Amino acid sequence: MEIKDKDLIYHYGSNIALFQYIFQDASDVIFRPFQIDGRKACLIFIDGLINSKDIQYHVLHELLFHRPDEFITMEQFEEKLVSVTQVEDLESIQDITNKILEGNTVLIIDGKNRALVIDAKEFEKRGISEPESEAAIRGPREGFIENLRVNTSMIRRKIRSEDLNVISKSAGEKSKTSMAVIYLEDVVDKDVLKEFNSRLDRIKIDGILETGYIEELIEDNPWSLFPQVQITERPDTVAANLLEGKIALVVDGTPFVMIQPQLKLVLFRHRW
Repeated sequence: MEIKDKDLIYHYGSNIALFQYIFQDASDVIFRPFQIDGRKACLIFIDGLINSKDIQYHVLHELLFHRPDEFITMEQFEEKLVSVTQVEDLESIQDITNKILEGNTVLIIDGKNRALVIDAKEFEKRGISEPESEAAIRGPREGFIENLRVNTSMIRRKIRSEDLNVISKSAGEKSKTSMAVIYLEDVVDKDVLKEFNSRLDRIKIDGILETGYIEELIEDNPWSLFPQVQITERPDTVAANLLEGKIALVVDGTPFVMIQPQLKLVLFRHRW
C-alpha cells in the first residue's frame, strides 16, 4: 500500500485499520485501545522500545481520569493531558509510521485527523566504561556507547559552548539510522562542512549499521596509504578535534565516532 502522500482522516476505525495493515506482520507492534469518556482511542508502540512506566502513569493515567470538559482540541490534549517532555502532533501517515519505528508512542483519537506522537523511548544500553581499543594512562576513563543521545551528551559535557552545533540526519533506505553531525560554528571550515554534508546526503544504501559503512561511501581513495578518516571511542578525542575545527559524525548503534577530515588535502582534493 502506498502511504507516502496519505494523511489521517476523522474516522477512528479507518485510521486504526490502516496502521494494522501497515504493521500486519509485526508482532512486536502493540495496539492498546481504550476509551476516554466514551470516545475511542488507541496507543500504538513497539514493545521493548518504550518506557512502559511513563506510558502507564504519565499518559494512560492522565487520559483515563480526566474530566470530560477538559479537552476540545489536540492542543489541549498536548498541553493538559499528556505530562511527558516531548509531544508533537502529526497528520501524515508516513511521518507517523516513521515515528513509531523510531520507538515513539502514537495516540490516535476518534474524531481527530491528527495523532499525538509521545517521546517515551527507552532502549537497553550498556553502561559507560573505558574503551578497550583506546586505553589511556592519563585522562578520562569514559568511552562512547551504542546510544546516540548518550554520546552527543558526553560531547556537550566536554564543550559547553553555544557554538557547538549538533545537526540530526538519517541514512539507510531501510534502516533509517539516526546520525548527528557535530562541529563548532565559529572554527569549522565552511567549505569542508558543505562538502561533507553533500557527501552524506548523496549516500544511497539500504542500511547503515556502523560508522564503517559511511567511511567507505564518502572517502575518495579506499586504497590510499594515508588515513582519510579518524575513528575513536573517546569523547575527549572528539572534543579536541572539534576545537581544531574538525567535524564529528555520531551514528546510532555504534560506539565508534568518525572525525573528518583527517587529511584535508587527501579527502577533499577531488570533488564529486
